[in-house]
Amino acid sequence: MGPRSSAIYTKPDKSSSNNFNINKPVSVLKTEAFTTNNDPRKNCPLHNKPHPLRKCRTFREKSLEERMALLKEKRICFKCCSSTSHFARECMIAMKCPECNSTNHNGAMHPGPLPQTDNAPSPPQQDGGEGEAHSRTTIVSSSCTEVCGQTQSSCSCSKICLTKVYPKGAKDKAIKAYVILDDQSNRSLVSPEFSNLFHIESNQFPYYLRTCSGSVETYGRKAEGFQLESLDSKVVICLPPLLECNEILNNRTEIPTPSAVLHQPHLHHIAKHILELDPKAEILLLLGRDGLRVHKVRQQVNGPHDAPFVQRLDLGWVVIGELCPGNVHKSTVNTLKTNVLESGRHSIFQLRTSVTCIKEARQAFNKRKVTEEMLGQSVFAQTKHDNKLAPSDQNTILLKIMDTKVFRDEANNWVAPLPFREPRQCLPNNKEQAVERFTPLQKTLKRKPEMQQRT
Repeated sequence: MGPRSSAIYTKPDKSSSNNFNINKPVSVLKTEAFTTNNDPRKNCPLHNKPHPLRKCRTFREKSLEERMALLKEKRICFKCCSSTSHFARECMIAMKCPECNSTNHNGAMHPGPLPQTDNAPSPPQQDGGEGEAHSRTTIVSSSCTEVCGQTQSSCSCSKICLTKVYPKGAKDKAIKAYVILDDQSNRSLVSPEFSNLFHIESNQFPYYLRTCSGSVETYGRKAEGFQLESLDSKVVICLPPLLECNEILNNRTEIPTPSAVLHQPHLHHIAKHILELDPKAEILLLLGRDGLRVHKVRQQVNGPHDAPFVQRLDLGWVVIGELCPGNVHKSTVNTLKTNVLESGRHSIFQLRTSVTCIKEARQAFNKRKVTEEMLGQSVFAQTKHDNKLAPSDQNTILLKIMDTKVFRDEANNWVAPLPFREPRQCLPNNKEQAVERFTPLQKTLKRKPEMQQRT
């Protein structure tokens, strides 16, 4: 047998276990104890800082969709942005937006962009630098204010020319008017003011107006036989038939002026060809593709890629593009409102088709003063029809038809017209459905000749 192996254990030195350096550093993990405040009135969920969410500049600078997503995630009220215990439809807190005076949201949920503010550094604060919007100052740019003015929106120009317009052969009746040149429109349009100035008395012409919001049927007068003349009298253009339209955008801020191009390095030499704004001339016409000559470009100055450019047309020079130097202002969006409510107000929302419109007939009163005695005699007067049911409007129309249009013919028979509603509705074209139902009947008659003979 081979030798056995054994393990030898030695007892550690007791003195060596206590031999350590008392100056050796000890590393520990530092733990911080803090409390989370979920109240958006006191603690911002974005920065976890002691400032309310409705005063947070970072939250306000986000887009409306991002703000709504954050509020939905944190289950915060969309209206007041200050509570997690209720929703917007249950919010009873009185709110008023300082930018649009709306009572449906506060300033933090205003849909528009945040106004441009001074980016100068400020001393650090305990609340993360958040505060009221009105405590910040607005950027002032000398070159920008000379072009855009003191407004918060930028200056943008489109194809608009100042011209003279008059009926053919009646130059003495010429008026000055601004003309919008829109090659996206297939017809030329005029405003109702144009029709009134020239006393156009034509019948109302029905047509469909298609915009980005949809298609709507409208009516307007038609103006024919008009001429357009440039201010230097070098060009005279015969206009196509013009349709009256109430939806021509009347935005005078898009009319080019000399100051608009004077501060553009590549366009300042064109400023002498641009006319000053005429306060008496209105935007009365929109010329589409049915008058191609007015869209012909005779000369063009481009410049840098993102810079505005100018074109020389037969009617004069036009400026196209954003003119704000340095893009200080954020651009605004101009849209046409195509829906008109019963009250006459415009709306961008679709009209409700289930609304019942009730109009009360107003009775013409005399201008003399109505005394209490006269009022009592008219209000409490009794007639023999007081306790009888009054006929409906449809019954009244039917009785009127029977009284006026029923007659006896030569065969001594009474003839009465069919009581159609007024105005009479046109029946739909059901030819496709009729042919579809007649086809199987025709096949059946061919298969059964005896049935065809009986018919």
